[in-house]
Amino acid sequence: MLIDEIRKKEKVSVAESLVIGYAAIRSNITAVLFVLLIIYFPINLLSGYISLSMSNIGASIDLTSILSSPEMIEEFVRTPEYMSLLRQNLAGTLTDMILFPFGSMAVIYLTKEMLEGKAAPYTQALSAAFSNAARFLASLIVFTICVSLLTLLGIIPGLFIAVVWSFYIQAIVLDDCGGIKSLGRSRELVKGRWWRTLFYIIVFYILNYAISYIVGVIFAFMPFSYFTIVLSGLILSFINMIFIAAKTVIYINYQGNTGVKTDNKQIRQ
Repeated sequence: MLIDEIRKKEKVSVAESLVIGYAAIRSNITAVLFVLLIIYFPINLLSGYISLSMSNIGASIDLTSILSSPEMIEEFVRTPEYMSLLRQNLAGTLTDMILFPFGSMAVIYLTKEMLEGKAAPYTQALSAAFSNAARFLASLIVFTICVSLLTLLGIIPGLFIAVVWSFYIQAIVLDDCGGIKSLGRSRELVKGRWWRTLFYIIVFYILNYAISYIVGVIFAFMPFSYFTIVLSGLILSFINMIFIAAKTVIYINYQGNTGVKTDNKQIRQ
């Protein structure tokens, strides 16, 4: 099976992970599209509404005048418009942090099944995502608090722990880790590979940003509307699924190059 070959390799390159990740998405495109429709589409409807609301609020204020003096800024923060922007920004942040990872967990499951030579139905992928909701939220809370607190001490401590724990979602789905144990599992696999992991993250970020920029330029020639916001969001969500699959390939490679056992029953909380 391909999954065994990946685990036996000393390491996989960025190109290899992306090629295999893309193949995983393409090989079970029906299940992937159902995940896109059932999970990502409603999230993009919500995200699009938030973006449109923020755009409308932004169009109603004179930002140049507001930033012209400290007094104007102080006056603006007392206005209903400022509070609306604050609420919409918070809603957008929570949407990205809490809802999008459910799609990630479904993609992680589908990637693993494909690498094992199986074509899992979308229902199993959805089950893998939603059945791990409590574990994910527990891990997310600890991750967010710890990274935020360490970042207050300096960017380096925050970055260090963020990279160490960067595979916690994969650990939840693939190693059946409960809650905080997913963070520990990620730490075990990243140990001795911190710089390599940081390199993967940076390259994926640059590639994702470049593609997002190109999509943004294309949609800039279209009328700005709720429809175009949602459509561009869906396109970017599909592209992001490929990067999630590629990151999962790297995680599986790490699994095969560690002395830590990956038996689900031994790791399960």
